[in-house]
This record gives sequence, C-alpha cells and structure tokens, in this order.
Amino acid sequence: MDILVLKAWGKYAHFRKVYSNSSSLSYYAPPRSTVCGMLAAVLGLERDSYYDAFSPEKVKIAVKIASPLRKMVHTVNYIYMKGMSDLINRKQGTQVPFEIVAGNEDSLCYHIYVAMEDEAMFHQLADLTGDSKSKYPPALGAAPFLCCLEHAAVYSCERTRAEDAVEIHSIAALSEIEENSIVVRENRLVKEDMPFHLKENRLSEQLKGYIFDYTGKPLIFIPKNGYYGIEGENIVFM
Repeated sequence: MDILVLKAWGKYAHFRKVYSNSSSLSYYAPPRSTVCGMLAAVLGLERDSYYDAFSPEKVKIAVKIASPLRKMVHTVNYIYMKGMSDLINRKQGTQVPFEIVAGNEDSLCYHIYVAMEDEAMFHQLADLTGDSKSKYPPALGAAPFLCCLEHAAVYSCERTRAEDAVEIHSIAALSEIEENSIVVRENRLVKEDMPFHLKENRLSEQLKGYIFDYTGKPLIFIPKNGYYGIEGENIVFM
C-alpha cells in the first residue's frame, strides 16, 4: 500500500465539537471528516461534492499529533441578526466563548497519512502538495486558521500483525485496540468522540471514540487489525 505523508502546521486551530452549542468547544486534533475537507480543498473539489469519493472504503486516513498542544478560550463577538435589516442597522452583538487549540511553541503541527483507492487522485494530491499549489487554501478547522499542508514523502508499506503491545504514534480508534491491552505510563491521555464520515447534507454518519496523548507521545497497545510502520513510526488508520 502506498501512503502519502503530509505535514499540516499553523498558528492556531479550531475543530468544533459536534455537540457544543452556546460555547464553541474544539477537539484537540482534526476528525477524519475535517481531514477529508482539507484534502478536498487541495484538490479543488466543490463543497459537498466529495463525500462519496472520500468514503472510508476508498480513502484511509491517519493523524499524528506532532507537537505538544494546549487549549485556550477567547470570547468572539458575533453580530445579532434575525433579518436583513439587522445587517444594516446593527444592534448590540452577542459574545460567545470560543476554544482555540495552540502549540506550546510558536506553531502546532499534525502529520496526516493518506492511502487512496483512486490512484489518479492519489498522485494528483501528491503532486499538488509537493508543488504547494493547493486549489483552495486548506485550514485547520475554522476558516481564519489557514495552514501550510506540506508534502513529506510517499511510502510503500504493508500491514503488520501484532501479537504484543507496540508503540502507536497516531490517534487510535477504541475499536482498533485489543481490550485491556493499553500500557499506562506518563501519558496525558484524552478520549474524544469525533465525526468519522459525512453523508449528504453534511450529516455525520457516526461518531467514533478515539484515544491519544495531546502532548504527542505514542500510545502502547495491541492493535486489533495490525499497524503500518513508516520510518520508525507506527500508525493505525482512523
């Protein structure tokens, strides 16, 4: 299997939690559905046109937190608007708490691993990211948080079955972990339920539980369906 490795880095990120309402809470890392949108932006695909092409059967995605992360909350001013007249005669705005993901240093970074059934689309994505010629600018979730999506390399690798616990450097779905196999150490573990795939009308097909260390340290467990080794790091797809 050919796997394209990309580096996504920027100043800030916001991946809105699907169940947040009055407060805009954020996941630490981009859900699979968000990564699909980022890749579709690079390819120049129109909004809502790519869901079938990026279905889990056709596109495999893994995400690694490549820099320690932290969260902070700011207040955002929204326009109070019930009709077009409110756009012209503006009233007092509405303040909403807005959670932002940042790095401990000047920027934050994720590694994105992509395998595609469509070879032509795979090579087009590799070429566009390699030449830094995205059709639309990719963002780390919210539109103001534009990011650089850099081509790192393309690797050919095969799945490895695991009998014992191994280090996994990517975010892991709970469904991919053998029961009671996680080796607990000095990790800062987080478990989050994130969107997996979008259907028509931008509805989430399902939420899946994921576990990871938000400082970027690898997890140690037995992967149910094996893992892929890439340059000394092991990943499992979301």
